[in-house]
Amino acid sequence: LCCSQSACVNALWPLTTESELLAATFRPFLPQIGTPLQMEEDKPQKKHAALETTSPPYLAFEWIGTQNYLKELRWGTRGALATSADFAFRYERADGGISLVLGEWKYTEYYSHQLSLPKDLNPTRLKIYREHYDNWRAERPDLPDYEAFFSEPFYQLMRLTLLARAMERSHAEGGPSEMGADHVTVIHVAPAANTEFAKSLTSPALKRYGTTVGAIWSALEPDRFVSIAAEDLLKSLSTHAPAPLRGWGDYLLTRYGW
Repeated sequence: LCCSQSACVNALWPLTTESELLAATFRPFLPQIGTPLQMEEDKPQKKHAALETTSPPYLAFEWIGTQNYLKELRWGTRGALATSADFAFRYERADGGISLVLGEWKYTEYYSHQLSLPKDLNPTRLKIYREHYDNWRAERPDLPDYEAFFSEPFYQLMRLTLLARAMERSHAEGGPSEMGADHVTVIHVAPAANTEFAKSLTSPALKRYGTTVGAIWSALEPDRFVSIAAEDLLKSLSTHAPAPLRGWGDYLLTRYGW
């Protein structure tokens, strides 16, 4: 009942086939959304059970990318052993470019320094992401030391941010392209009422950037990060749901109210 990925799928599943609803739902938070594009590298799915034709979805879950951009040792399985987004979608912008969104969804999680730091600070993980972090810091020299990010929830946000940057860099350098995306945004969805998560400031070196997890990451990566209150996103889903889905929209507000 408290599983954040179940909450994510319950909320966003209709958007896998309803492109107009996807755009309307996220436009209050991403004003630049133009035309949603299918996740053409994902497995096709039927829009309705009675239809024989299948097509790629407009939104995918547990997305790790089409290439091992971070050179992770056990990459290849969605949702396990590699950096993955809880959800992902892409869209065409007004300037003709393509943007990709990597989303992280939280529900009841919260973190403490004692619980989060030891499991993530190990030589293998330090080595894997070091080069990608150095590329980030070359652009943002005001970043704290690399080790400051190795506590949750910041470790997860760092990896998603590095994945987004690596996807962009590969496209810019003429390498493998993530379905044509030249800009990749990280979205973080968490209930505003879950103040314990917001105050999970597990890394002392990051506290100078803000007083909440979302504020800190917005300061570190203002061009690639958007923090969304889950309550606001669910209200947007319910508001824009077409008539056949209004019951679903009402259910979400009831089921996931805080």
